[in-house]
Amino acid sequence: MKHAGDKRQREFYSGRHLARAALLKAGIGPTAILRGPLGEPLWPGSVSGSITHDQSLGAAVVCTDPDIAGIGVDLIEDPWQVGEPLADMILHPEEANLLRIRFPLLPATGVAFSLKESVVKAVSVHLGRYMDLLEISIGGHGEALAAHVKGLQAPLPVMVYAAEFGLLTCCLRPSGAALEHQKLTFESGLRTS
Repeated sequence: MKHAGDKRQREFYSGRHLARAALLKAGIGPTAILRGPLGEPLWPGSVSGSITHDQSLGAAVVCTDPDIAGIGVDLIEDPWQVGEPLADMILHPEEANLLRIRFPLLPATGVAFSLKESVVKAVSVHLGRYMDLLEISIGGHGEALAAHVKGLQAPLPVMVYAAEFGLLTCCLRPSGAALEHQKLTFESGLRTS
């Protein structure tokens, strides 16, 4: 990080600050959050977590549930900044139609980008590499959305939350046991505790 610009350093350190605060709220004492080989945060013990930031906002989430092997969150303050010229690099035609129907007031390209960034954060470490966004497809499962990832058998639950601050998305990667027993359910929406 010492060679990164000021803006990137601020983002990195504020993200790590938010992550430590999330760990404390989860009952996990102060700890360093190092960087892994893909640049991902290395969480302590059996914790999974994710960090996101955009222009002026950031967030971190941690999970100690053994049924969750990975979690990814993404925040875009202005989803319209992800323009249509990028659509061919982000989404498949059927995804565009689904997202336009589900989120008529939001740009499908911005929603798809954020959702897929969440999936990348939840899954890349498991695969041992970053993924191309087109390796991920978003589909509808009843009222819920799910991400289908090349290399994974089961779809992953994803969530979209649109608010005044922008767009927040999330992806959960269940553990093998949760996938096998299908005990994991996912509810779209935002909960505060």
